[in-house]
Amino acid sequence: MNLQMDVPHVFGAEAKAVMDDFIVNIQKPLHRTMEEGIAGGALMATDPVLLAQTFWGGITGAMFELARRRLTEADALALIDDVMAILLRGIKR
Repeated sequence: MNLQMDVPHVFGAEAKAVMDDFIVNIQKPLHRTMEEGIAGGALMATDPVLLAQTFWGGITGAMFELARRRLTEADALALIDDVMAILLRGIKR
């Protein structure tokens, strides 16, 4: 359930290299994207790393839910639209 905690169990001795690749290829670009969004006024002014991690957590949580539901492609695409609306606009009414 926790991808980062599972990496050592799945990849053994290669776990550090896998995590380093993940940080370089996923987390750092996401952090930079959040920084750019904040600087451009498109995203709320807050800690870009916290914003990126919160966004990432929402994405991974939603993907677990999508996998659990075993939806048709059309239903999954509709649900993804809902997920993105929640992540980008928030849960507040």
